[in-house]
Amino acid sequence: MLPDWVKRQVVILKQATDLHTSSLSQSLTYHYLESGRLAGQIDLIREAYKHKCQILCQHIESELGEHLTFHKPMGGMFLWAKFKYEMNTTEWLKKTLNNGVVYVPGEFFYCNEPDHATLRMSYVSVTDENLKEAVARLKASL
Repeated sequence: MLPDWVKRQVVILKQATDLHTSSLSQSLTYHYLESGRLAGQIDLIREAYKHKCQILCQHIESELGEHLTFHKPMGGMFLWAKFKYEMNTTEWLKKTLNNGVVYVPGEFFYCNEPDHATLRMSYVSVTDENLKEAVARLKASL
């Protein structure tokens, strides 16, 4: 909570920064896009994500295959999984956090009738070794 006299100034500042992207950011983006390097960078990112996805899928299949089912992503940044039995992944998150692993419970992505046995895992910002370790920690949290 802020005093009213400060809150008003913060609101004005926030509104001013939300009006548009800074001129410097716009200029940098323009020059980067003009350089023609974006397509090559996207190819590199796609290959890196594909590799990480394969690593995560491999470890989930070998370590958690009796517990989880999932479809191998054909792209993107996330792997969706579902427990083969009744499990509340929001409650389970408390245990996994204690073991140093975080995911997003799938129930929060449903409009109606959430499936509490689902979860979404990101693999894009984690090293191969940490993906392996994360799956081991998930298993230890069961």
